Amino acid sequence: MREAEQGFAPDDLLAALRQSEERLRLIQAAARIGSFDWDMTSGRIHRSPEYLEIQGLPADAPLTGVYADTWLERVHPDDRAQVLAWSSEDFAAPCDFAREYRIVRPDTGETRWINSRGRVEGDTKGQPTRMVCAQTDITDRKLGELRSRYMAELAELLRQSQSPRAAMHSACAHLGGYLGATFVGFGEIAEGMTHVEVVTDWASGGKPSRAGRYPLDLFGEEVLGRLKCGEPFALDDLVPWVGPQPYGTRAVLEIPVLRAGDLIAVLAIFQDEPRHWTDHEIGIARLTAERIDEAVRRARAEEALRQSEERMRLAIAGTGLGYYDLDLQTGEGIWSDTAFNMLGLPAGSDQRASVAMWVSTLHPDDREAVAAAHAKAAERGGPWELEHRVVQRSTGATRWLHTFGQFIGAPGSRRSVGVVVDVTDRKEAELRRAILLRVSDRLRGATDVQAATNDIAEMLARELAVDTVGFVQIDPQRMQATILSGFTTRERPDSLSVEIGPERGPLRGASVLDLAHGRTFRLADAATDPRTRDKASEIEAASGAMAAIHVPMMREGGIGAVLFLHSAEPRDWTDAEVRLVEEVAARTWEAVERIRAEIAVRETNRNLAEQVAVAVAERESALAQLHQAQKLETIGQLTGGIAHDFNNLLTPITGALDLIRHRVADQDARLAKLVDGALQSADRARVLVQRLLSFARRQPLQPVAINLAELLDGMRDLIASSAGRGIELCIDAPSALPPAIADPNQLELAILNLCVNARDAMPQGGQLAIRVVGETDPERADLAPGDYLRISVQDSGIGMDEETLRLAVEPFFSTKPKERGTGLGLSMVHGLAGQLGGALAIDSAPGKGTCVDLWLPAAAAPAIAKAPSPVEAVDALPSLKVLLVDDEELVRSGTAEMLRDLGHEVDEAASGREALARLDGTRYDALVTDYMMPGMDGGQLAARAREIAPEMAVLLITGFIGSAEHAEHLPRLAKPFARGELSNALAKVMAMAG
Repeated sequence: MREAEQGFAPDDLLAALRQSEERLRLIQAAARIGSFDWDMTSGRIHRSPEYLEIQGLPADAPLTGVYADTWLERVHPDDRAQVLAWSSEDFAAPCDFAREYRIVRPDTGETRWINSRGRVEGDTKGQPTRMVCAQTDITDRKLGELRSRYMAELAELLRQSQSPRAAMHSACAHLGGYLGATFVGFGEIAEGMTHVEVVTDWASGGKPSRAGRYPLDLFGEEVLGRLKCGEPFALDDLVPWVGPQPYGTRAVLEIPVLRAGDLIAVLAIFQDEPRHWTDHEIGIARLTAERIDEAVRRARAEEALRQSEERMRLAIAGTGLGYYDLDLQTGEGIWSDTAFNMLGLPAGSDQRASVAMWVSTLHPDDREAVAAAHAKAAERGGPWELEHRVVQRSTGATRWLHTFGQFIGAPGSRRSVGVVVDVTDRKEAELRRAILLRVSDRLRGATDVQAATNDIAEMLARELAVDTVGFVQIDPQRMQATILSGFTTRERPDSLSVEIGPERGPLRGASVLDLAHGRTFRLADAATDPRTRDKASEIEAASGAMAAIHVPMMREGGIGAVLFLHSAEPRDWTDAEVRLVEEVAARTWEAVERIRAEIAVRETNRNLAEQVAVAVAERESALAQLHQAQKLETIGQLTGGIAHDFNNLLTPITGALDLIRHRVADQDARLAKLVDGALQSADRARVLVQRLLSFARRQPLQPVAINLAELLDGMRDLIASSAGRGIELCIDAPSALPPAIADPNQLELAILNLCVNARDAMPQGGQLAIRVVGETDPERADLAPGDYLRISVQDSGIGMDEETLRLAVEPFFSTKPKERGTGLGLSMVHGLAGQLGGALAIDSAPGKGTCVDLWLPAAAAPAIAKAPSPVEAVDALPSLKVLLVDDEELVRSGTAEMLRDLGHEVDEAASGREALARLDGTRYDALVTDYMMPGMDGGQLAARAREIAPEMAVLLITGFIGSAEHAEHLPRLAKPFARGELSNALAKVMAMAG
């Protein structure tokens, strides 16, 4: 009705509809757009002829019918699951959809890409009622996209290939994967057209390679003829044509590669199953073959170029030359590895370089002049050469280069090619010769050491551009360094200071080890050098130096002086700079020695008489010291002999008293007390003998752990009586301190010596203080880290001046009159400290008294308790048959009586010969013999006795102190001894004899 009201008749509307449908049909036919209209409620579907064509259905198939899902059978198997999922989604509700997928045409078996776009309409309840869809064949577009992506990937693979073989293999693998083939190989035709060589190939699923040489006859005349004409050969199934193949190949595609009309290679693609090769696949294969040929030719050309360049590089490298080739228009070019190394730049794998890189390495002082000379030569063209400096980027070192170049080409396209030579050694040698000539001129005829060395220091500082240069005089005796002369541009008052000694003492610093052995010390950066980085801030604060050269100037194997160069900034010294400084040091030191020798000769001539007098006085002093030493040696020998005799006298006394005490102790208390007193007196006499021997240095050290508090407490009365009434004594030794390691007798003597010296330093009286403290890791170079006890003996006496303090511990040096001092007291104490692993220090000043510090190592074990006196005998031994030998009758009888009292049977002999006679016929359990006897000593007797009775125990009793020849291995018992000591010693030797 609406159309009628607008003036349209029904016939007109029908005609218009037909015209519209005809236009739509024509458009679909022209655009090859297929369509269908499916009534989802009734199941009726209408398909256009173009739809039938696109889907590969017969042209006479009905256009209208009932919907069936047989269309899914035409979907490509690899896409079917996805398409089914899309259909379920699209059929569920009204929607618009657009899908792309593959089908397999039932009429040709060909795979085609379909673009399916449409709409699903629904009713008021949202239920789908109708589907309208338009389909187009997009195979050509999809294949074009795939081809483009494939070719892009192939190009990248070939670009990354480093060799012809790698290019072939990458392309074959890429094509095989794209086509889903079984085998792809690229074979090159040999000259003479006799065979094809497959250099490399690709096979799927780990199948064996088919690389190798094959006769061209295998292709057959027809196939070979087509290939020579540039025509691909494709066969869907070989079996009907030539029968079964060795590798099971069914389908084959051969792509020829021609160059200048000649067949040069073949790309072969094989399939294990029959296969129809599409135009797209043949086209892809042809493009691949062409790209392989191009890549192989390029790779071989690049390889030939690399080999040529490598030959050139090796040839030039052998001469030490670097070469360059720069395009002045682009500023880009190539350098050799040697050229990169000369400039201190990292060489790239492609050796690419630029003019800007070269300019950046030019020395700042040369940059403007070199750039101008280069530009002028480039404008002129032709050859050019120039010497200039560069600063190596990697090391910061300055190098001299000589460039020989050629500018070639027209002004608008000019290139610079040439070689560079490192002439640093020659330039530095010229500079060194010039400086050394100036140094020699200045030193020639010089008569003043300080003036000459000042001039040399300034000359070096200016030539090497450093801020401080100086000479240091070394006193090897005092180990002190004194600035002799120098030059500095700094305003710091300490800028000429130099530290060149060990960590402790007047000389200290990092360079001492090198200098002490005559080696030059080189320091580039104190903050990074492992020898100095921990103290870099201290070094900078002390001298302002972060870089240094110290050159030792040697004299008779020892260091006499040091030439030092300091730089406030870190500096990597070159070998040439160090050699120059060493040569300047050598020439300067030679001149200094000459000047000093001339001065010394003049001084010697003026003072010859005085020197002779001094020499005579020194000789007389040396003779006096020798006489004193001989006198002390004689005293020592006399003391040793007296001590031996005294010990023999004490032995029967001690033995008799010990026997009396043992027998009457329980019967008469008063008598026992008297006997104990006598025994204590005898023991003090024995200690006195040991002290005499210590003074005579006849007593070996026997260090043990001792309690210093107890030792000093026991010496209090002796020290007080030795010091005298006018001296106030104070002893501070805490009992809680750990024990010290020392020989108690020697330590007592040392302390007594120090106290006597203190007394002599206080003739008007004063205070004497002895203190003991514990210390851990004392800051002294002569002490190893650990725990120590420090004994300080301090007086309020007259003190010592510097010269006396320096000589205090020297042997024979004494400030006392000759009749009162030997000059050995402090020397003996100093030697004792060293023997015990300790140290001695003296602090004194005139009018302020003296303090002597003695360090002793702390003992880890507890202090040895003082042995009880008298010593009690060990548990009773079984009765032994003992042979006792001693030439002293009193000693022998007293000892025999002690042995019998201990329950042993004793035979006595007065000599070694008598003892041997007794041994010849009697068996004894033990031999107890004196050592020093006329005719045959105890050691010789023991050796002879062991030959007669090897199982017999031997005990040596002696009052002799020192090494006993022939008896070092024998157990000893020192005279005098008590009954208990004899019993214990005899028990030990019996245990040793087994």
